Amino acid sequence: MVGGLSSFVAKTSNGGKTWTQMSVFPSTVVDVRFHSISMLSDTVAYVAGSDGTVYMTTDGGSSWSRIASTGAYFLSLSVYDTKTAVAGAASGSGIYMMVPGK
Repeated sequence: MVGGLSSFVAKTSNGGKTWTQMSVFPSTVVDVRFHSISMLSDTVAYVAGSDGTVYMTTDGGSSWSRIASTGAYFLSLSVYDTKTAVAGAASGSGIYMMVPGK
């Protein structure tokens, strides 16, 4: 999976030869930059947005659920397991420790 500008998220199932854009976020999620995606498996992934939100999918990106909203401008996200995640935010916003799914 890859994220980008304007709430863009895409995935590949053939090693990057082709990509499919996913339009699965609510219509209120506009102009969000997804800087970081952390994959736990082929079906479980987390994405961090510039609006301070973190979304999770458990079905390979077909649907996403918001699991956190902080207001920080997230630049990085590392999810280590279903209980531990760390997100880095823009200057002055800090580092966040999260418990995905809670």
